[in-house]
Amino acid sequence: MNQKIARLEVTIMPNMCLIPGNEFLLNSLRVLYVEDDLEICQEMTELLSRYVRQVFPCQDARTGLTCHREQNPDLIITDIRMAFVDGLDMIRQIRQSDPDIPVIVTTAHSSEDYFIRSIELGIDRYLLKPVLPKQILEALTYCARRQWNQRQRNAAARYQEFILDLHPNLLIVLDQERIEYLNQTFLNFAGVSSLQEFKERYNSLEPFLDPPATSAAEGWSSRLLHLACADIPIVFMHHPDAPNSTRQPFAVSCNKHAENNKIIYTFADVTSIENQLRDLRKKAFQDSLTGICNREMLVNVLNGEFKRAARHGNALSIIMIDLDHFKRVNDAFGHLAGDLVLREMSRFIKNKLRGSDVLARWGGEEFMIVTPGTSLEAAHTLAEKIRELVATHTFPQVGTMTASFGVAEFRVGDDQTSLTSRADQALYTAKLDGRNCVRSAQ
Repeated sequence: MNQKIARLEVTIMPNMCLIPGNEFLLNSLRVLYVEDDLEICQEMTELLSRYVRQVFPCQDARTGLTCHREQNPDLIITDIRMAFVDGLDMIRQIRQSDPDIPVIVTTAHSSEDYFIRSIELGIDRYLLKPVLPKQILEALTYCARRQWNQRQRNAAARYQEFILDLHPNLLIVLDQERIEYLNQTFLNFAGVSSLQEFKERYNSLEPFLDPPATSAAEGWSSRLLHLACADIPIVFMHHPDAPNSTRQPFAVSCNKHAENNKIIYTFADVTSIENQLRDLRKKAFQDSLTGICNREMLVNVLNGEFKRAARHGNALSIIMIDLDHFKRVNDAFGHLAGDLVLREMSRFIKNKLRGSDVLARWGGEEFMIVTPGTSLEAAHTLAEKIRELVATHTFPQVGTMTASFGVAEFRVGDDQTSLTSRADQALYTAKLDGRNCVRSAQ
C-alpha cells in the first residue's frame, strides 16, 4: 500500500473529541463523495460510513452530477482533477440548482488557479491531499454545523413568514427601499400571488399611496417612515389598477430590526373605525328628527363664516324661521304629526338652498339658514320665496301652515350672540306684524 493510501488507513483514537451534539449532526448527513482514485474512494467511503448516515461514492464528475440529481445529498466532498469534467465544473453546475449545499474540496495539486476558482465558487473547505481522518472529520463537522445553523435560520424565517401570513393586517419588510417580504394579506390586497409578481408589476408602494408623492425627490420609503412617526399615523391607500376606488385608511406603524436595519411596517385597516367616527360625528352634529344640522354644528358653521367674512370683507346673512302656531298642530294632531311637519319643512327648504348655504334646526319649531356671500336684501328676497313655499305647501295630516322670518346681516365686530339677537328681534317683529311675513334687522 503506497504512502498516499496509507495515510487514509486509520484507527480512530478514543481521545478524538467531537463538540457535544456534533455526533448527531454527522449521523444525519447524506454525503456525495466524488474521487477518481478507486483505492482512495474505497478507503474514504469506509471512513465516512462510520460517522455519517449515508455515503454515495462516485468515481467521476458526470456520475456525481447524476447522483446529486437523484439522491439530493446534504453535502459534497470532491476531488478536482478528474476525467471528462473536473470537480469544480461539477460544483458550478450543481450550484445552479442547489446554491447552498456545503462543499469540501480535496486535491493533491496546490495550484493557485484551483484555489482561486474554489474561492469564486464559495467552497466551504479546501483540503490538500493526503487528507488525514482528523482533517476530514473536522471539515465535515464545520460544514454540518454551518448547515444546521442555516437550516435553523431558514426554519425560523419560514415560521416567521407563516406567522406574518396569518396576521390580518398588511405587513411588509423593507431593506432600505427594497421590499424583502409581503405577507399574504398584503398580496391579497395588491391582487398578486407572490412577491416576485408584485415587483414585476409595481416594484414599490408608491402606486398605492394616496395622495402620490409631491415630487420625485420625495422617496416613498422616507415618506412612509415619516407617516409612521407622525402624531396621527394614518396613510390612505388605493389599488392603482382601480384609481376611482375608495381610498382606504390604514394606521401605519414600524419596527426596526436592531441587527440588520430592516424595517417591518404594519398597516391596520381602520375603515370601520373611521366609519364609526363618521357616524359619531353625524350623531353629534345632526338633528336626529330632521336630519339637518343641529344647533351645535350651527355654532361651528357660524364661527367659521364669521372669520371668513371679517377676513375677506364678504357679505354674510342669516335667516331665522319659526312655524306659526305650531303648538296647535301638536295639540290637534299629536306630536307624531308635528314631527312629520318638521321633517317635511326641513326637506323642501333644504332643496331650495345653494350648496354653500346651511340649514339647521335652532330648536323646537325654529330653523336658521346661514347664507354666505349674501347681502341683507338678497337674504330678505330668499326668505320671502321660502315663506311663499311654506304658505302654499300642503303638509301631511295637517294641511297648510305659515311661518315667520327674521333676517340679519353680519357686521364687523359681530359675534354669534349679537348677530342672532338681531335676527331674533326681526323675527319677533314679524310675529307682532301678524305672522306669515319677513322682517329684516336694519
